[in-house]
Amino acid sequence: MKLMRGGYQIEQRGFIETFFMRLGLAAMVIYTLPNVGRMADLTEQSRPSGLAHFIDLTFLADPTLYQAGYWLTVVALIAYVLGLAVPISLGIATVFHILVMTLYNSQGSQTHQFQIISLALLAQWIVYLVGFFRRKKLPFTHSLSNTAIHFSVQAIAAVYVIAGVIKMLRSKGMWAWQSPDIAVELMKTNAQKYYEYLEVDASFDHRLRVATWLIENPWHARIALGGGLMIELFAFLALYNRTAALIVGFAMLALHWGIEITMGLDFKNNSAMIWIFLINVPFWILWLSGKIAKRDGALDLKRSADFPWKPESRS
Repeated sequence: MKLMRGGYQIEQRGFIETFFMRLGLAAMVIYTLPNVGRMADLTEQSRPSGLAHFIDLTFLADPTLYQAGYWLTVVALIAYVLGLAVPISLGIATVFHILVMTLYNSQGSQTHQFQIISLALLAQWIVYLVGFFRRKKLPFTHSLSNTAIHFSVQAIAAVYVIAGVIKMLRSKGMWAWQSPDIAVELMKTNAQKYYEYLEVDASFDHRLRVATWLIENPWHARIALGGGLMIELFAFLALYNRTAALIVGFAMLALHWGIEITMGLDFKNNSAMIWIFLINVPFWILWLSGKIAKRDGALDLKRSADFPWKPESRS
């Protein structure tokens, strides 16, 4: 396992690294798909989102149909992990996940926690589709597998860059300066929770303390929250090489940790995707074990050079 020397190139990945990335993505798809009982309640799409503006997706609420699609997706994901008929198997998983999550997101309360998974799936599927339909004139100088994973990393980075750009556009470049105003949002959340349940939420006091700190320490708030904005805007640096991806990945995890302890928002799906594609633990374990083995081999050679003689055997 070698680190890439140049930057912003498609990494050459070994079997083990690729297998665990595929396995991790497949696990996230299965983990995020709702159970059949939850889908049975989605018999309407009151506030259409995405494809739901053009397609009535409520047919997925049929328990028999959903169960069939779910298990077909599981089989397809197993084939994808094993590298079997990837354009087809990955396509089944991608289409089913996007349609189900679109219906889920069309109930009047949208969430962004599944989008990063669907985007990673879609990015890989597009690469394999292009490779399939242009077999004779393959536009990629690298293997489809390496290119597909590279595009998944791009999709993940794009999620954060777009979030940062939107913050800058909507605030007219003043987001970091205005960031202490998030205290108002925290107090609005407290009020909403109270009037919804007519009781003090368990995290009421925590949000109140955070809001008070933001108001009393505006410059500290600007530095901390502005740092998070920089992580989003420069997330594309993860594409430089594996080392950059590792550093950016841990920075993103720190960003999510900060958001969780201040705002109480959970980004477990995003964090899991960061672990799978950016931090990439299997590669670093293999890389480190290779370094250790190389060092031990060098020490053995050195000992042999220092002591070239062999003890004489005694009869």
